[in-house]
Amino acid sequence: MVPIEEVFSQLKIEKITLIAKEGLAMINGTAVMAGVAALCVHDASAVVAMSLQLHALYIQALMGSDEPFKPFIHMYKPHKG
Repeated sequence: MVPIEEVFSQLKIEKITLIAKEGLAMINGTAVMAGVAALCVHDASAVVAMSLQLHALYIQALMGSDEPFKPFIHMYKPHKG
């Protein structure tokens, strides 16, 4: 491990010294934002699940088929993919 002072000097970063309440101000709200991020992940997973269900319904409504996606069809194509 490299001491932080050495890293700062190599990167030419000036060390800052925090005064009263500045350290708290930097970390204040971190727990709240982590909670908001967790809610966003939960909502996004719900949207993905709903979109998969709707996609399945669309395929059924259009009388879609999975036959074009069978592996044996792609084995006989003259190109990859």
